[in-house]
Amino acid sequence: MRKWMLLFILCVCVCVLGCENKGTTYKETTNEDINSDEINKKEAIDKEGFFEDSAGYKFDKYIVSDHFELYYNSKNELNKFYATNSIKILEEEYNRILEFLSVDSTNMPIVKINMYDEYECLRQSIISEAFFDPDDMDINFAGVMLSKDTFYYTLKHRSGKAVDLETVLVHEFVHTVAMALTNGKMQIDWLWEGTARYLTEDTDYSKVYYKELIEKGIPDRYLLKRNVKYRYNYGYSMVEFIVETYGREKLVDLLLDYGDIEEVLNITESEFKEGWKVFVEGKISSMQ
Repeated sequence: MRKWMLLFILCVCVCVLGCENKGTTYKETTNEDINSDEINKKEAIDKEGFFEDSAGYKFDKYIVSDHFELYYNSKNELNKFYATNSIKILEEEYNRILEFLSVDSTNMPIVKINMYDEYECLRQSIISEAFFDPDDMDINFAGVMLSKDTFYYTLKHRSGKAVDLETVLVHEFVHTVAMALTNGKMQIDWLWEGTARYLTEDTDYSKVYYKELIEKGIPDRYLLKRNVKYRYNYGYSMVEFIVETYGREKLVDLLLDYGDIEEVLNITESEFKEGWKVFVEGKISSMQ
């Protein structure tokens, strides 16, 4: 239980991008069409008409594609649209994410997804399953990866405002691909969240923090781990620096080597911090 609670804390998502519907067709299906990893859920839907999560939220429909299975509640007639569009977004991003992280599709599980139409429903599920309250986190919580092949997300923020669907979905999917890359090995926080944010192409959101980051400098590893906002904002800029300075392959190597900068990049931590500072200062100059 502690393992998955830690995984939960590491894999939450902040959302800011929009989504695009490119018209791919997917089907609603029954359990005869897909593998049996989640057979109890599918059997419950097929035989009983629904299944309930640990907090009592009812799922009565599911959609399947080549790489994903998504469960949702059909009471709100718009949920089918959002569920279908979610699968489209993920399938359209699938190859890009796997290729960037050098993960072969044969090493990827079918990813199971619970879609919630209200924030509070997701929150209660997390409290029940992970014994953690998302309201206690100082971020705009919208999604979480609960295991190497499962993530949950909501269509609405705590405020009631609609989430940016593509950001939530791609962010959590990147976590599942990173887990496949490392065979389930956990990552250090800034690298984990920074990679997800970078591959979500969450640039506009992060750049507003560049001047603040420069003023403070990269904090020590303890603060990067303990401060939720730090792991996202610093993480993005640090991953961006790594990719643009040392190349994509070095980011992959860092993920495989638990963020060991000195070993993978052959520089000291102080040299990394100084190089990062110069890099971000250049980004700030280009924005002016």
